[in-house]
Amino acid sequence: MPKHTLTLGRVPAKALIDAVSALIEGARVASLYDGWGESEIEIANVTGGVVTLEAPALVNGVTAIDVFADSLSAALSENRESVFADGPLLELFVRFSRSSAGGLELVRSNGVSLNLRPADVSGLEHLLHVTPGNRAVRVAGELKPESTPGMARLVVPNGDSVRVRFTGLVPVGTRVVVSGIGHFGPSGACFLVDAEYIGSAVDGDEIFEEVPVTDPADFMPPSIPQDALTGVNAFIGTWPGDETDEELLAALKAIR
Repeated sequence: MPKHTLTLGRVPAKALIDAVSALIEGARVASLYDGWGESEIEIANVTGGVVTLEAPALVNGVTAIDVFADSLSAALSENRESVFADGPLLELFVRFSRSSAGGLELVRSNGVSLNLRPADVSGLEHLLHVTPGNRAVRVAGELKPESTPGMARLVVPNGDSVRVRFTGLVPVGTRVVVSGIGHFGPSGACFLVDAEYIGSAVDGDEIFEEVPVTDPADFMPPSIPQDALTGVNAFIGTWPGDETDEELLAALKAIR
């Protein structure tokens, strides 16, 4: 399977474990949002301050960890319109980034690195705090097929569109109405609908012919001072340092 490496500076061992846990969970969520379903990720090795992970290729050699890294890279940019991550996924980005006190490098399967710095944490926290919560939505438009199984794109009359995740057979190429849970990004726009119902549109459904948008709560959360009782300083144990590679590998393999 394609390999990835995660390298952190000197951090508490608990922070390392939480970072790997957030990475694995985040990769699974990101790949689900992208339509690829569950993806098993294995901890292959821990040595010399580097964690090696393995993940199966989804398409064109891309893995769930690659999808996570690409989505996190978009969240680190200044363009909210390009961030297709909702509150739950952004929360995992924040958890992952909080282990970057000594620097963090995640290497994709193609060898391209994603580097995080401590200064990135506050930006991700801000995105999390301004992102609207997911909610029930109803959208009408033309349902167009996608190459990814279980995914389609719903196009509304003004040309805007939203991805739809569904199970079973759906009437692609026709005008439909979709009801389900909408996932909202930091721009306030819905980027994905988990369909609970898809049926032919009828008279009166014209009022639903637009992609749902919720105004983001644009505020900066208060900063939390980092002292002996907060942040990474509150954890016991430091890595590399107090635990052996074998002990850490056993702890990491216990993550599910």
